[in-house]
Amino acid sequence: MALFADRELKDGTRADSKQIPQFSKGFVDAIYAKLLVVEDKDEDGNIVKRERRRFANAAMTACRRAWFVGQRAQEKLVPAINPFSRMGLKAPNQPAR
Repeated sequence: MALFADRELKDGTRADSKQIPQFSKGFVDAIYAKLLVVEDKDEDGNIVKRERRRFANAAMTACRRAWFVGQRAQEKLVPAINPFSRMGLKAPNQPAR
């Protein structure tokens, strides 16, 4: 969840500074797209983009679970519609065993 919460937004704020009603499916999908790709530098100093699907999926799964737990504990404050559910998270490409 820290991966999601620490994500910096276009306006310079962090994702965890947003209020619960501001979490829409579009907002969550945009954050997921940003978490999915990371830029690294190789030994030659070139920028290489790589996918980190496992970490992005784990962050979204943790947020989905936290939303359900929060909704159950504070049903008047947390909406029943979970923007993290039904995201269609795909498993990372792994070699066959």
